Amino acid sequence: MQENANEEISSEASGMLTHILPVMLQFMADEYDDTCSTIFPLLSNILSGVSTLLIARGLVLISSIV
Repeated sequence: MQENANEEISSEASGMLTHILPVMLQFMADEYDDTCSTIFPLLSNILSGVSTLLIARGLVLISSIV
């Protein structure tokens, strides 16, 4: 049952990312630096969450650079 819930959550998160990524890219492409810089905290939070999820599942794709 928990695995089924995890799949549902993962599917929902993927759907949300699919919708938010084009919007984030539009903000990042803006010619004004202030607009672009406002998106970085959101992007950082999303990437941090994805990284945490990958590590929890043992799917680290990129090792840290030392």
